[in-house]
Amino acid sequence: MPVEFVRFVIDHGDWAVFTGGSGVVVDVASSVPLINGVKRSMLIINAPSISDVKQLISRVRGFRGVKLIDVLGRYSVRGKAIALVSTVRDFRGGVLDVLLSNGVYYYREFIANGLEYWSIVASRAGVVLEELGGRGSVKVLNRVNVGELAELMGYLTLTRSELRILKEAYELGYFNWPRECSINDLANTLKVSKATLIQELRSALRRLIASELLKVKFT
Repeated sequence: MPVEFVRFVIDHGDWAVFTGGSGVVVDVASSVPLINGVKRSMLIINAPSISDVKQLISRVRGFRGVKLIDVLGRYSVRGKAIALVSTVRDFRGGVLDVLLSNGVYYYREFIANGLEYWSIVASRAGVVLEELGGRGSVKVLNRVNVGELAELMGYLTLTRSELRILKEAYELGYFNWPRECSINDLANTLKVSKATLIQELRSALRRLIASELLKVKFT
């Protein structure tokens, strides 16, 4: 059974609905199961203001299954508020319950616009999605074989030569504007022909750009 990377969004009536239309974004930095169906989660809340953070926390505190919510720290700067929050909650019947019961290797949650965005790595991804579909509205955003993804990431990894050329070009100011080093100067420093340097430089930049575009696709 192939191992797959899957990114999906789900709406199943959880407290994520409180972020809808508020501009509040929640990064679930960690969510660890404890005992008796209870999990401890660490939340990073980004909001337009401290009052928005307080309002969300107040709503979550009264939500079903939430046993504890503790604000570890918060600050506001330039019209933006950030808070670090710890929660303890019963996760039975939720998304995490389904993931753990199906032996998911990796999971990560992100909440925004009233919805939960999940990234998982699993060998039973089809079963996971089917079970979750019975509990709420699920939309798959990305789904790819991990082997194919690993192969692609290997292709996008810079070679030692490309890394050396990029490092030297950066340090000599080749990428500055105006440039502090010409292509000829760079070739002389690296002791390679101009044609070889241009080919390696283009290859390195192409890999970097492709890698960044791939990150955008899967985040």
